[in-house]
Amino acid sequence: MSRGRIPYLWDAMSLTEERYARATRSSHLEVAADQRGDIDSIIAAGGADSLGVILARVRAEWDGQAGELALYQQAQADQLRQAREHADLAQRAKDDDVAAGHRDAVVFHTQQAQREAITGRAMVMMNMPTLRIAKQALLGFAVKQALVKKINTGDDAALFAMLGNVLDTWVDRKCHHCGGRGFNGGYRQPQVHCRPCRGTGNRRMATLSENPNLHGFGLWLLNVLDSKAQGAMGQINRKTRINA
Repeated sequence: MSRGRIPYLWDAMSLTEERYARATRSSHLEVAADQRGDIDSIIAAGGADSLGVILARVRAEWDGQAGELALYQQAQADQLRQAREHADLAQRAKDDDVAAGHRDAVVFHTQQAQREAITGRAMVMMNMPTLRIAKQALLGFAVKQALVKKINTGDDAALFAMLGNVLDTWVDRKCHHCGGRGFNGGYRQPQVHCRPCRGTGNRRMATLSENPNLHGFGLWLLNVLDSKAQGAMGQINRKTRINA
């Protein structure tokens, strides 16, 4: 299902997510008989799928950190700008040593841009209190499903690592190794295919586990998380009678 095919449904889900996110941060949770308020979204969430609601809260917390993330993205953009400037200077330099120095600066600022992106995401996720709860809920769900599907998950460490990758990827699809570009380098330097996202810029194309069984299971879980989050928002939408 894509946003382009059924836009009205996605608009309704977006509106519901915004109202639910606001409700979780609201200090006005009074019940009114004649109008819908923040408390109604909270009450409706109580009857929705528990994992789906947890995921919706995680998404709301991620979206709520947009301002903080934007600061790191600006720092990343500044580093990339400096990389471009040094690339131009390297091309115009007549002295080989000077040109080499600028090329080294291109590499440095490009790597620094990647570090800014990774640091920004890490700091944002530290401010998401529901993330720990989501990890526990996902673990419980995944273990049950693995038993039902008779999936050989291997050792516990590999399973935990895969689930961490699944949740992290679900929250933020953009590859932080290449900034969503699908390649590294550039700026008058050779472009190198981004291996983690396989050149797509989308982390959903990355390897979730070196164990093929776990990787396939992780891909299935990503789709389930989408379905559960959308399903929970749909239930909240119906119970609070929100029209798109």
